[in-house]
Formats: sequence, structure tokens, C-alpha cells
Amino acid sequence: MGIFEESMFKPASFDLICCFMTMEHVRNPMDTALSAWRLLKPGGVFVTVTHDYGSMVNRFLGKKSPIIDIEHMQLFSKIGIDELFKRSGFVGVTSAPFINRYALDYWIRLAPLPKALKSILKWVSIRTGVGRLKIGVNVGNTISAGFRSHNE
Repeated sequence: MGIFEESMFKPASFDLICCFMTMEHVRNPMDTALSAWRLLKPGGVFVTVTHDYGSMVNRFLGKKSPIIDIEHMQLFSKIGIDELFKRSGFVGVTSAPFINRYALDYWIRLAPLPKALKSILKWVSIRTGVGRLKIGVNVGNTISAGFRSHNE
């Protein structure tokens, strides 16, 4: 048995299903989206958060982007995730980028910088306390939502 088995639930039994930072890790995202559609009540909503490989930050970082790794079985663009939702039967599909807010120390750790520079920045952030400051950055994530039609 996997983490999620559609057969564990009655069809049309949920008002909301969320998959945050999950769709990149499943073997077949269409199967997951179709399962969500079948499990939602009419009017129910499916919400995902995915990396957008077409975002400015990911285009800038290229192969150094943290989304390019062995853990991600697929990568999405805004257009691609919208299309997945629509092909799975969802209506009223919307997608938008959003800001992630983390401590500066976290951003320094993730930044694709030379090790020596990271060490200096980390030292400065600890000594000054600025590393605890929360910084909001659009790192190329997209939140998407789609509804199961009331007519289903």
C-alpha cells in the first residue's frame, strides 16, 4: 500500500484535497489529479503547490536551481499544471505565483554560492543577528486550484 490509496475513501467524499509540494514526486500526476477529482464532492476544490520551472528565478539559476534534482520525477510550468487540472476534469482553474517567507539564514543555506562566500555570510548573519530576519522571496512556486463542477 502506498501513502495515498484512492480505494481507502468513498468517492465524492471530500470538499477539499491539497497536494503541497507533492505532484513533482509522484510517478503519474494525471492519476493523482484524476483520483482527487473522483474523491471530491461536486463543488469541491483541489489545490496544489508546485515548483514552476519557467519562473524567473529558475530560468536564472538554470541547472543550479534546487528544483533540478533526483527527487523530482517531473517539473511543471504554470501552463503545464493548468493543463493537468483541465485534462483531469477540473473547472475554474487558477494558478498564481506566491512569496515564500523564511529566515535569511535559510536563504543563505539554499543560495547557489561558493562555499567560502556562504561561510562568510553565515558568520556575519550569526554575529549580527540578521540571519533571523524573515525575508519574503518569490522562488518560483505556484499555487493552483480547480473545482469539480456542481453538475457532476
